[in-house]
Amino acid sequence: MKKITNTYQPLGSALGAVGLSLLFCATAVAQEQAIAQEQAIAQEQTITQEQTIAQKQAKGAVADKASKEMKILNKEIKKKGDKVNVYMDLNLDQVKLASNKGLIYTPIIYNGDDTLMLPSVEVMGRKRYIYYQRTKKTATPNPLIVAKRENKEPQTLRYSYSTPYQSWMKNSKFAISHDACGCNQQLLAENILTPQGEALVTPQQLYQAYQQPKAEAVKMRQENGTARLNFRINKWDIVGDLGNNSGELATIRKTIELVKDDPDVTITRIILHGYASPDGSYANNDKLSRNRTQALQQYLQKTYGIAPRLFKVSSTAEDWEGTLEYIQSHNIPQKEAALKIIGSSMSPDEKERALAAKTGEAFRFLVDKVWPSLRRTDYTIEYDVKAFNLEEARRVMNTRPQKLSLQEMYMVANSYPKGSEEYNNVFDTAARMFPEDKLANLNAALAAIDRGDKVSAEKYLKKAGSGAEVDNAYGCLAVLNEDYDTAKQYFQKAVDGGLKGAKENLDKLNKAYE
Repeated sequence: MKKITNTYQPLGSALGAVGLSLLFCATAVAQEQAIAQEQAIAQEQTITQEQTIAQKQAKGAVADKASKEMKILNKEIKKKGDKVNVYMDLNLDQVKLASNKGLIYTPIIYNGDDTLMLPSVEVMGRKRYIYYQRTKKTATPNPLIVAKRENKEPQTLRYSYSTPYQSWMKNSKFAISHDACGCNQQLLAENILTPQGEALVTPQQLYQAYQQPKAEAVKMRQENGTARLNFRINKWDIVGDLGNNSGELATIRKTIELVKDDPDVTITRIILHGYASPDGSYANNDKLSRNRTQALQQYLQKTYGIAPRLFKVSSTAEDWEGTLEYIQSHNIPQKEAALKIIGSSMSPDEKERALAAKTGEAFRFLVDKVWPSLRRTDYTIEYDVKAFNLEEARRVMNTRPQKLSLQEMYMVANSYPKGSEEYNNVFDTAARMFPEDKLANLNAALAAIDRGDKVSAEKYLKKAGSGAEVDNAYGCLAVLNEDYDTAKQYFQKAVDGGLKGAKENLDKLNKAYE
């Protein structure tokens, strides 16, 4: 059973000096006040100068060897509030120390030019310790621990010290400086610096719970658009050069051709839905909306040779719903009166007459500004996309990423080095192509956290839903924001939710921050 020597000196303040040099040992004690040890020191001083130099060199080598045999165990350097707590065990089992010699161990926190020397530990041989007990003189001011070394005996010193936190300490390093004193407190070995790893390190390489999407059995996609074609009064034949018809038809053709000419896709359905405006009789508007929509169907069939079975055609005689939405979201003359009429149980024709009679100003506004825009045909082209291998998926990613499934995008992302521009771009694109998909937003958030993009990470996480994986991601974002208390809460929540990797993150955080 190893002997644990506890600190018996009260916790003092850290040395204020910056640098790695140590204070020189105390001055010699007057010979007339010396005890038996002082007589031995006096005898040593009679040795010739050459002998003294040689002896010092030998003693320095021994001291160096002894100091290096001390082992640091159970080191913990943690930030708690505005304090940094340093804990460690100094194992002296392999240290052999002459009776009149002393070893000095000084912990050091440093980062670049910034250095903090913590209170030292002094380990003394038997005679030297007896002298300390009588005089209370030490080699360093206010050592944290003074202990006697019993050679060949198990011995561990428990070091525990608290010092104010300073911003430069983040991601700092930790070392132990070894010094040795001989008789008369003469310095034999100086500034033997031994690195002991890092201190207050911001947790790196946190576990990120990226989620692999499931493969789509059939990749169904669609392209949507609206055509506002002009027709002659009470006619439904399509005139290419009437009004802006050439531009509207070009837009439709571009959408059709984008899909029809793509060897990777197969058109499954084309949906056309035509609308007429509420002005005029309902019966006539019903006929116009149906015939004009069918005219567009025939135009597309003739132009592209599309089978009639692929079309689904429907119509709305008068778009009162669109009228209502417009009035509710805009300020128009006699707004409340118009809303009351439109919301009533009157027939469409009765509503039109009531608007004209009771809200003349509102009616004229609708006829001039609103109803012309409601005359339109909405179209949707539905199609299936083939499955892609990795090589094909990488090509499609750069051309038409909407043809890829989330699973295929995930495959492409992981074909690039993590954190690379290509890797990040794939996850960002996935979230853009599937804006409401929780998994796509979670993966995009994790990629943003990995690259330090706090704004994007927060944006994506808001749409990532809930669950242990999302809690873990919020914890990682909190670490990025240096909000370690919040991070711990999220990691713990993720652990409670069954995410094993979150425990690893929590442990990493607890090692540096309390």
